[in-house]
Amino acid sequence: MLRIAALILVLILAAVPAGARTLGETEIVNEAALTKLKNNKGVTLQWIWDAPPGQLRVNETAAGVTLSGTQGPHNGDKLTVEGVVTRIEARKFWLKGRIVIVDNETNQPCVREGVYTFRITGTRRYWRLKEQEARCPGRADLTDYVDVRF
Repeated sequence: MLRIAALILVLILAAVPAGARTLGETEIVNEAALTKLKNNKGVTLQWIWDAPPGQLRVNETAAGVTLSGTQGPHNGDKLTVEGVVTRIEARKFWLKGRIVIVDNETNQPCVREGVYTFRITGTRRYWRLKEQEARCPGRADLTDYVDVRF
């Protein structure tokens, strides 16, 4: 019985990277990435190109690291992002939450709820949403490039 308990402890310790910490629902693997996220330069939806980036607030709460931000409204277009970061690594973070996009062509909100991956590729100065296809009525063929800038 003692051997099984020791084996379980070893497996648990191996699953959590050295230096990682947990805050509510958030596993923080890379503190520098969290600092970068806290000091972000806003959130953008690529096709709202002539509007300034929206403010993205990042807070550490008992629930975990939370995000809340909006770009717009601008000419009938608006982006809203909110949720809890479930894990943050050096070049990726996962958001469990909601992304809402309203565009002036449909005027219907495209509401997406789930877990989304934001990642840095190459030398880009932003995390970009990986799951880009809208899949909403009237917007099924559109791709949304949601970026968190740093």
